[in-house]
Amino acid sequence: MAKRAEAALRASEAKLSAVIEALPVGVGVTDASGRVLSIGCYDPPSK
Repeated sequence: MAKRAEAALRASEAKLSAVIEALPVGVGVTDASGRVLSIGCYDPPSK
């Protein structure tokens, strides 16, 4: 059961990371105390 929960958590974290990196704006994620957990900056494709 714990291994399934860990796998589900990793999958959820990967999805969140992919969304943050794909957004056309910079996004930061903090915890309740304000500690930065993740920062994603938009990098437009080169033309």
